[in-house]
Amino acid sequence: MTLSHSNIPIVSIIIPCYNQADWLPDTLLSVYEQTFTNWECLIVNDGSPDDTAEIGELWEQKDSRFKLIQKENGGLGSARNFGLDHSQGKYVLFLDSDDLISRTKLETSIKIFNEDNADVVVTNFYHLINDKVKPPFCRLQQDFLSYENILLKWDYEFSIPIHCGIFKKELINETRFNETLKAGEDWIFWLALFKNNPKAVYIDEELVCYRLHKKGVTRNPEVMLENKRLAHIYIFKDLDDNSKIAFFDRFSYRTLLLYERDRKKIEKRKLKNIIKRLFGH
Repeated sequence: MTLSHSNIPIVSIIIPCYNQADWLPDTLLSVYEQTFTNWECLIVNDGSPDDTAEIGELWEQKDSRFKLIQKENGGLGSARNFGLDHSQGKYVLFLDSDDLISRTKLETSIKIFNEDNADVVVTNFYHLINDKVKPPFCRLQQDFLSYENILLKWDYEFSIPIHCGIFKKELINETRFNETLKAGEDWIFWLALFKNNPKAVYIDEELVCYRLHKKGVTRNPEVMLENKRLAHIYIFKDLDDNSKIAFFDRFSYRTLLLYERDRKKIEKRKLKNIIKRLFGH
């Protein structure tokens, strides 16, 4: 079923691009094949030195709903913000240039916006690792979609890939992504939106693909760790006193769990060494 009636507002799909030209055509194809057709797709070339611009121009020629916009390199947050500033839709979907959305992602979500007057609609996801479909690292659920749970359970019980959500633009308003971080900026963005207690609806269907590959920033553990640390500091400074206590307790508990895990590893290693000395292997 194709939903393209004039009374249904358009969706702005914002795709930040930097050195992902190998995967960008597949990403754009997944947009092109949407059953809901009233959308614009902003291909934000973040000063990429690869073939991103040429690919964007080809898709502009193919379909006028694709729009290539170019800027100097400023990072993922900067590119998303640039696209957001140029978007026209009532609803916004952020889609990274190596990820995919299923053909019915927009149609399914727009139905929920219309029927439930939702502010945010979230669908589940699956992984694509070395071109093999894998189950998601967590199973999302409706209960996760609250400010408290996003603050205290993020990364421990769940996290939400940004393209799982479609946001009403009036909810986003002046909120923008942190432009200095290379990890954790999604978390900060979700928190900023959920401070306003939006009506969020979860659809338990795997309608987006989260691709993992060697070029992705999430494959660099040192970058991830340092930027997650900075994100935690940024979030903590912005909390009220009660939330700061809960946020601190989250880390105290996590630290104890990690200590217990490491203690067991050390004991296991000691036991192996004892057995090796006793039996010679």
